[in-house]
Amino acid sequence: MLISKIKKVIKWIIISLLLLIVIINITLIAESKLNNNKIPDIFGFTPFIIVSGSMEPNIPVDNIIITKKARAEDIKVGDVISFKDKNEDIVITHRVVEVKNLNGIYFYKTKGDSNSSADQNLVPYSQIQGKYILKIPFLGKLITYVRTPRGMTLVLTFVICIYVLYDIAEREIIRNRHKQRALSKIKY
Repeated sequence: MLISKIKKVIKWIIISLLLLIVIINITLIAESKLNNNKIPDIFGFTPFIIVSGSMEPNIPVDNIIITKKARAEDIKVGDVISFKDKNEDIVITHRVVEVKNLNGIYFYKTKGDSNSSADQNLVPYSQIQGKYILKIPFLGKLITYVRTPRGMTLVLTFVICIYVLYDIAEREIIRNRHKQRALSKIKY
């Protein structure tokens, strides 16, 4: 009885997590399609995969960082920000080394921690995607792999195998219960 309840709880946790992942993905996809120039976020939080070593050793390659939208006046020297490069369609994550307020418009001079010099251009507040709040080590490598056809196939195969194995185990348990009930009804 207790094992059955535990299985049901585990089953609902797995279903809930998968449903949450699907909802988040649908939200991100819909938001990116509706707002071409805006990077999608989830309640103001935006994940980014670090692909260059410019912020090492503090934020290594293949880490995922989470940024949160911040007001211009809340971004200070020493903060790490993610911003859209105006010349390329990429997001850069660097540390703020100087803040300038020119006629009420904030600009930020940035530098990668492992770079020898600051970035050439000042970053206007309008290009900032968010302020760094946390990193998740190595998860970026996994997500990058899952985005490939081979990775997606492997994940889907794994999920299907787990479901099939769970279903087989559940059917076997039910069959054994029926057998035991039938045997217990036989009088010797």
